[in-house]
Amino acid sequence: GSFLFDAFGFASIGLATSAGAVVTMLLVSPVSDARTQSSNAEAVGKVLKAVWLPGLGMAFPGLGYGIMTAFSVLLFVQRGWQPAWLSFTAFAAALMVARVFFGALPDRLGGARTAVIFVALYSFGMALVWAAPVAWLAFAGTTL
Repeated sequence: GSFLFDAFGFASIGLATSAGAVVTMLLVSPVSDARTQSSNAEAVGKVLKAVWLPGLGMAFPGLGYGIMTAFSVLLFVQRGWQPAWLSFTAFAAALMVARVFFGALPDRLGGARTAVIFVALYSFGMALVWAAPVAWLAFAGTTL
């Protein structure tokens, strides 16, 4: 994004984002629609009862992701730590690495145990960003 902005202006970021969405749409369009036509309210109720708690558990980490992406760069700029964009890049790269290398961990340890482990790491990282006296510690916190 920084390269596109510097080289071609803000409109190039919008075009690249739109192109990414179109490519994604083309990749998923051949996938068949797996929805079933069921009007059984009891079955729907059973499904909702089974998924609401895990769904709520999955929603809360989304808040952390949103906070990190929305405010980490602002915090880094406020504290004069440069390059501020590296905070989000480190976070995103670590997230991808974690998904690739630890994606099967819930199958081995169970979802709840895995969540506890990663919530602890995530919380430690956020606390490190908050308390960091120097930039490299804050960058390490965003990576966690």
